[in-house]
Amino acid sequence: MANKKQRTANLQLVKAANLSLVFHLINQYGQTSRAEIAHITGLSPTTVSSLVDELIASGMVAECGAGESNTSGRKPILIEVNPNGGHVVGIELVAEGFWLELYDLCGVRVDSVQKEIEDWDTLGGELIGAIERLMKKLKIREEKLFGICVGVPALVDKDARRVVESSVIPVDENNEFFKALQSRFRRIPVKMGTESCFCAYSEKFESPREIHNLIYLNINEGIGGGMIIDDQLYTGASGYAGEIGQIIVGVGEDPKANKLEALASVLAIKERFTAEMNAGAETTVAPHRDGTIPFHHIARAFQKNDPLAVRIVDEACEYIALAVGNVICVMNPEEVVVGGRICELGEEFLELLRQKLKRYVSRSVLNRTLVAYSCSKKNAVTNGCAKYLLSQIFDVNEFLVQ
Repeated sequence: MANKKQRTANLQLVKAANLSLVFHLINQYGQTSRAEIAHITGLSPTTVSSLVDELIASGMVAECGAGESNTSGRKPILIEVNPNGGHVVGIELVAEGFWLELYDLCGVRVDSVQKEIEDWDTLGGELIGAIERLMKKLKIREEKLFGICVGVPALVDKDARRVVESSVIPVDENNEFFKALQSRFRRIPVKMGTESCFCAYSEKFESPREIHNLIYLNINEGIGGGMIIDDQLYTGASGYAGEIGQIIVGVGEDPKANKLEALASVLAIKERFTAEMNAGAETTVAPHRDGTIPFHHIARAFQKNDPLAVRIVDEACEYIALAVGNVICVMNPEEVVVGGRICELGEEFLELLRQKLKRYVSRSVLNRTLVAYSCSKKNAVTNGCAKYLLSQIFDVNEFLVQ
């Protein structure tokens, strides 16, 4: 009996893998034929036809006319992904609440919802309600919802399936929002990960280059990171990988004060700039009436060679280069992508970072490592969530929290 069950399970795994392969090939080529898929995969024409027929019956794939033939025989029937054959939801949690976006099977954004949250204990119910209302508005049946993925600006324990801590949102391990989503949508995958890892995944697909290994550096009020290794998101044993902001780059008695996030985040730059300006340092920047300095004012001053802005940004960049240089030496990525509000500093900052990296990374390695700003024009977090869910359709080796 055990052997029979094992054989049945193995057959199901093989079928799931083949369905995934066929679906993603159709999605990759836009329009193709059964014969072409059989040629590419090495599967028999009969097996391919059976798999395609199953995808058509599910509504995920549709026939779209006849293709060209090199012979005088019958023209092949072309097939393509049906965008309306299914949908996925990507969610980004932000300081004010959340962005929720619905994507079709081709990864195109269909609609979105923005919601502010006053009581974060109600987050689970708010997310469920937003999904239900959006699907009702667009007349999408629930069986056509194939997955939900949440990107959070926080440490995430993928085993406990909880947010551990966050400096951006008031959510911790006692908040049950993820459990509430899972309980409501039991039939489909519900996943969660750090926002930076989904930014990295989005960047892989949005990049004009073919990227297999990538570091995404997310520099905002805090600093996070995401890593793609051999085309897969790498989150580590417990989900904490990629926390570049936690790397120690300074020397002193207080480890927290010497972490990259404490020395080079957007918040750190603003605080350092304000403190030195109030102490009488020379600058062309004027504070607001409340004494605060908006970051875009510092960015503009840096680009205009304001002495204080140049010095503060140069020091922050040195710390960033030290941390990123170490990660490059360990990981050897094809690309380092810089995203977040730090990009407001412009190309001058990126060139400064490239120059400083030469001190920490050998020339042969750095010459093969592109350092660039994010090229994503979309909401990178929700787009990455959607791309991740779509890549996991039929996949039996699910990677993140589920």
